[in-house]
Order: sequence, then C-alpha cells, then structure tokens
Amino acid sequence: MAGLALMPMAAVFVLVSPFSGFLGRRIGTRMMTGGGVAIIGCGLLSIAAGAHHVSILPAEIGLAFTGLGMGMATGPLMGEAVGAVASARAGMASAIINVARMVGATVGVAVLGSLYAVLGGGAAGLAGAMTMGGLVQIFAAASAWRAAALRKPAGRRA
Repeated sequence: MAGLALMPMAAVFVLVSPFSGFLGRRIGTRMMTGGGVAIIGCGLLSIAAGAHHVSILPAEIGLAFTGLGMGMATGPLMGEAVGAVASARAGMASAIINVARMVGATVGVAVLGSLYAVLGGGAAGLAGAMTMGGLVQIFAAASAWRAAALRKPAGRRA
C-alpha cells in the first residue's frame, strides 16, 4: 500500500524527466533547477497541510508536485555538473552529483525522521517534518537562484 501511495511522485518524475533537458535549453537551467527545487518544497508543504486530513488526496497532490520538481531539476543539474568539467572527468562529475544526492537524501530522511519522532509522530509529526523539509527546499532554491544571478560570466573575472 505504501508503494501505491508513493506512485504519484514516481509517475510524474518518469513523465517529466525525459523533457527536462529540452526545457532546460528552452527556458534556462536556472529556471529548471531553482524552480524544480522550489516545486519540491511546495509539494512537501502540501503534504504538511494535508497531514491532518482523513483523505490521502492532499498527500497525493503533494507527492505529484514533489515528483514534478524532481523531474524538472535532476536532468539540467546533471548536465551542468558534467558540462562544467573536461570530458575526461565527466564520469567523475556525474558520480559526485549522484553521491551528493544520495547523501543529501539520507541525511534529510534522518533529520526529518528525527523531527517526526520528536513531535510525537502521527499527523503532528508528519506536518512538522514536511513543513521543515519544504521550507529548507524553498530556502535552498532561493539561495541557488540568487547565487546563479550574482555569478559573473566566465572570462570576466577580475
């Protein structure tokens, strides 16, 4: 049942991610990565908002948004990482991004799981943990968006 409940996130990710490279070239990597991470945050906040509902529908909507954001951000982020190094190091760049992603997910699950437990579990724990996770994602998206806007073009460094 848990696997079926998580299906909206996986299904939307699978549907969106094949188009993320095209969309990244069309509307920009910054929009896809920053926007995707912000959408992940909104999905987590949606799950938090629906934590006290009897229906699972708010959580399913939140999971779909989370999958949308992941599908938008993953491809362009990987393309930027691999494109930023010499072709001989592309495999290493890809591996570093994947390791960072896995470590981030593991630490995030541990921290949010701990917060869930500290808040007493149940709906209150879920709401608190997803609120914290959503806010962190939105803060990270805004920080990355700002940093990318301030970054000077290559060749114009002082």
